[in-house]
Amino acid sequence: MGNECWAIGESKEGTLFAGDANSGGLYRSTNNGENWELASNLFPLTFAVDSNNVVYAGTFNGLYFSTDNGISWTENNFFTNIAVPSIVVDTNNNIYCGTGYYSGGNGVFCSKDGGQSWMDTIRFKW
Repeated sequence: MGNECWAIGESKEGTLFAGDANSGGLYRSTNNGENWELASNLFPLTFAVDSNNVVYAGTFNGLYFSTDNGISWTENNFFTNIAVPSIVVDTNNNIYCGTGYYSGGNGVFCSKDGGQSWMDTIRFKW
């Protein structure tokens, strides 16, 4: 693993995730951090997990998810080329994503169907 860690998270099954959004690399550990393996060349900013153990990774270039504990990652096409630096999954499994990093944000979006569709919940005007 690299020298910097910008994001760290854990799945419901105990798999750890860490990554560096600066130089890239999403790593996973299945043995409490003793060993790490490169799982993807994504640039993660944040991680979140829903009650179904779907792991979400917000990156400089969009939102990705994994249904197999981080072995493979799929892009959510709604956020293509949009920075997703914050993700929250509430107790009802609704997913909230904050967008933008320095600039280029479009507000906060919510999905109530596992990321299949998104609605604009708030736009910040600074």
